[in-house]
Amino acid sequence: MTPKTRVLYVEDDPEWQQIIQGGVSSLGYRLDFASSSKEAMEKIRRTTYHVALLDKRLAENDPENQDGLAFAEVVAGLNEGTNIIIYTSYGDDEDMRNAFRKVKVWDFVGKHKSVTEIVKSIREAAADAETHFNRPTRRMPLEILAFSETTSHQFLQYISTNVSSLITHQSLDIFAKYLLSEYRPLLTDKNSATLINVSEFKILQARFWSKALGMPIAVWLGKNSEMKVALEEVETDKQLKESLGINRKEAEVLTYEALPLLGGAVYELANAEFDEFEAQTIFR
Repeated sequence: MTPKTRVLYVEDDPEWQQIIQGGVSSLGYRLDFASSSKEAMEKIRRTTYHVALLDKRLAENDPENQDGLAFAEVVAGLNEGTNIIIYTSYGDDEDMRNAFRKVKVWDFVGKHKSVTEIVKSIREAAADAETHFNRPTRRMPLEILAFSETTSHQFLQYISTNVSSLITHQSLDIFAKYLLSEYRPLLTDKNSATLINVSEFKILQARFWSKALGMPIAVWLGKNSEMKVALEEVETDKQLKESLGINRKEAEVLTYEALPLLGGAVYELANAEFDEFEAQTIFR
């Protein structure tokens, strides 16, 4: 499943939340709300957004409040490609531009303007963010995938048995990067990757927190022919899927021209908590 375009609206007024929801729903985007800077901070820890829509003031009854400005600085500091739109009824545009001069802001829109205008700004900001999100990925060294040397050696030895061409560490690196590219940024598992048995076949499983999905995922790597059989069995055996700790299949790659011997899949993880993953982003 290709992750949706994501918008975070930081606003404590339910009426304004409803107004924006009505406008953004037509775009088919995922729209998340945060009623406070604390709630917004928690959301950006777990999810990367194409657009962050916020006000300078996040406390309506406090004229000195600048939580929106502080939050914008955090979003910009993550350097994940999120475009910031300031949507406010306080002060004039020049005041807003001065306040946010240290933060790269995509647009300033007053709440007195039509919903059509803010929706247009969101659409354009999201399209620009997509170009950042879809840029070519950097090399992802195999050690970043938390494969221990022993596990890696065992897996490479297994998949290279009875095949004419050798599967290398670099081959796994290339294939894993291809399989995971839509789900970045990724937070790595605090535990090492493991070899699991599915339909008597050995599969290498690594777990991540996908900030594109805002949820934990497992990536499976294995022999193409064996992966096909394993995936079919998992989809027809609910008990097996539960025992493996996985839910919905997000993606599968059974034909990859550059590495035809490899197959892979990405699953949503069941019963995995955010705290099980490292806070540092390792694959953008």
